[in-house]
Amino acid sequence: MIEHIQTGNRVEISLSSDLKDGPPLFKFITTVDHAKSNNMVAVLPPISPTAGDLRLPTRSGYEMSFFTKSGILVFEAKCVGNEVVDGERFTHFVLTSKGKKVQQRDFFRLPIGMDFTFTVAGEELEGQVFKGKTRDLSGNGMSFTADLKIPDNTEAYISFIFDGEYVLIVAKVFGGKPNDAGLYNFAYRARFTALTDREQEKIIRFINKKQLTSFR
Repeated sequence: MIEHIQTGNRVEISLSSDLKDGPPLFKFITTVDHAKSNNMVAVLPPISPTAGDLRLPTRSGYEMSFFTKSGILVFEAKCVGNEVVDGERFTHFVLTSKGKKVQQRDFFRLPIGMDFTFTVAGEELEGQVFKGKTRDLSGNGMSFTADLKIPDNTEAYISFIFDGEYVLIVAKVFGGKPNDAGLYNFAYRARFTALTDREQEKIIRFINKKQLTSFR
């Protein structure tokens, strides 16, 4: 499958924890610089807003998801080094599995408490604006708390500010349960239902930035 990986492909790279079924230690998106027939792939390194280019640990345990014209290709990988060529840094990986093609991507959920506002569909509450707070956030959904009792499968319109930029997200809300801790009374899950690629990219980049700020 490596023949489908080309220069310029986006690639999502995660480093798993050493705990069985543990969460990733970090996950970020970067770009393929080049791929070779011997299962070697070079990518541009992640960039931290505070530390610049990051040197990734040389170890196994990475997962790489390549966004190619043939679909999303997922490989296990080992980081084998970080190199500077003509002033530009590259990170080198060896793909250690045969790879598999997937139809959907699993998004990392970042634990984060962010304030936001939202409205919900329905004549009774039309025009009213409510406050909420995230518990975690991913590229396709989130969990959050709010004071409003929201029935399952309600459509909500969620307003976020990501790095100073306003984003309106349409979501389906599920699973209202009493929230015993925190500011708000109910805990929910939300699935984003009408994201454009650009909007989803904003969310993912925001999550990556938060991840990379803590990974220094």
